[in-house]
Amino acid sequence: MVGRGGRKFIFLSRSGAVSQEARQFLAWLEGIGVQATVVKGDVASKQDVERAVNGSWSTIKGVIQAPLELNVSIDLREKNLSTNPHDLV
Repeated sequence: MVGRGGRKFIFLSRSGAVSQEARQFLAWLEGIGVQATVVKGDVASKQDVERAVNGSWSTIKGVIQAPLELNVSIDLREKNLSTNPHDLV
């Protein structure tokens, strides 16, 4: 979505931005000019979803629910694939 011009994101996450990976991802987004907010909550909770929506600083133009976590370990360098996050969008 960033590759298509998305610059403002709200993430609704049950765990929030507590992991090092989450913080690194948010820092990367900020570094490329993306505003990102993490709201701790559950998509199954109407109150949590309303809190996330009400925290939006502009009109919401899309919603994606991605409830699963993939733990895939691939060395992209071995496969001659780019490790540049911009190429992955």
